[in-house]
Amino acid sequence: MSNYQKGTKKSVKELIKDQNLRDSIIEEMMSQDLPMEGSLKIEINSENGVNYQLGYDDLNKVLSFYGELSDFKIQNNVAFATFCDPVSAYFAQKTLNNKYLSFVSCYLLVSYDTCQKTYMTEPNAKYTCRFEIQIENDKDFQVARRLIGPKGNNMKKIGEMCSKGLGNGKMHDFVKLRLRGKGSGFKEGATKEESNENLHLCVSSKYQDKYNIACEEISKLILQVYKDYFNFCRNRGLRTEVLRLKKYESIQE
Repeated sequence: MSNYQKGTKKSVKELIKDQNLRDSIIEEMMSQDLPMEGSLKIEINSENGVNYQLGYDDLNKVLSFYGELSDFKIQNNVAFATFCDPVSAYFAQKTLNNKYLSFVSCYLLVSYDTCQKTYMTEPNAKYTCRFEIQIENDKDFQVARRLIGPKGNNMKKIGEMCSKGLGNGKMHDFVKLRLRGKGSGFKEGATKEESNENLHLCVSSKYQDKYNIACEEISKLILQVYKDYFNFCRNRGLRTEVLRLKKYESIQE
């Protein structure tokens, strides 16, 4: 048993204040390609076939031991919890998964929740998502170039994935990908200047399935850039927190 598991008798919220511990856990998460969204799925596996119902208050109390929750719900006896800190989610998954509950003869099954949201919308809906890029563009790391790729290849690749099998239509007929804001290189308006907004990447489409593909691939791309940035800072002795996806979705009907 590792030191962090032995130490869980102490509040995890206290343990993860230790920067060295945080760094080692984050490094392990990255090496295992674990998701950084901090979302977990909790289920019950009964030994005797009895369908034991998850209790909202009891489970919420247990999970709060590991850190602050930004979202928690139970649907069809499956709990979904999102922690504000991915390190808290890491502790919870490690220590609660396969935990035996003797009083009900059940096991807790705790896994990372990577499912995409689904929407019920009108046929003419337009789906949009704005991803905030939480790194300033500079000449050293060049986050904008890393996102777009050489000659825009990253955006082209995602666009091709979305338009695959849809005839001779152009990529923009199915999904639009736009990097905007400070450092994007895109000049707009009468003054032909970059927007003063923080750097962000927008996805839009009239097709939900293509929109979902684009958002999933953009999420992977941004998280990889965040991982590269974390290592970039560490190699230069700079402190930085693990960056998580920050996005805003909307549907125009």
